[in-house]
Amino acid sequence: MAEALTRDQELERTLKEKRAQGYRVESHNDTEAVLSMRGRRRFFNLLRGDEVRYRLSFDEVGHATSRSID
Repeated sequence: MAEALTRDQELERTLKEKRAQGYRVESHNDTEAVLSMRGRRRFFNLLRGDEVRYRLSFDEVGHATSRSID
């Protein structure tokens, strides 16, 4: 049977996926990270969307939660 990933291994795996999706990792520690991504462009690339930021964290069981940062 496959061994369960530790919390920081799960965070690193998730961060790798998010980077591949175009997110930028602003900062992170063993249990949480701050991610950002430029919003969608509008009007034929004339206006750039706002940057979207959120905090991704893992609890002691390894469940992920994310919250938007205003």
